[in-house]
Amino acid sequence: MGDGWPELARAMGLSIPRQAVRGPLPYEETAAVYNSAAIVLGLQNSPLHLTQLTFDILGSGGFLLTLKTPAVERVFAPGRHLAVTASAWETPAIVDHYLTRPDKRQAIARAGQQLVHQKHTYRDRAVRLLALIGRAYPAIRVRPA
Repeated sequence: MGDGWPELARAMGLSIPRQAVRGPLPYEETAAVYNSAAIVLGLQNSPLHLTQLTFDILGSGGFLLTLKTPAVERVFAPGRHLAVTASAWETPAIVDHYLTRPDKRQAIARAGQQLVHQKHTYRDRAVRLLALIGRAYPAIRVRPA
């Protein structure tokens, strides 16, 4: 866990063991953490957009349990690329379901990683951005390398 969790836990009336709080994690080390966890809980900030964390977790081969949002369902197939929850109340049952099915969990993580590597790389984003710029400003000649 990074910074701020002890304060959040106290505000929520929870207790987090001191040894679980290790401070910020360098970005270069996050893939190993995501990949080594059985399940990574990742929130979405908006129903219409995906967080970078979504792509980081899936791209590293981690198994992501996230919120069921239109953006998540537009880009990914829940149960195939990741797992979703519609409420805090159903989340423990979903976690238990996947913890007791490691083969299924690993297959979903692999499928999520494959999709991110195939369609959601920085290069893919740059090509799309350049195409949008080219359409918006036809006088500018923009071609990806």
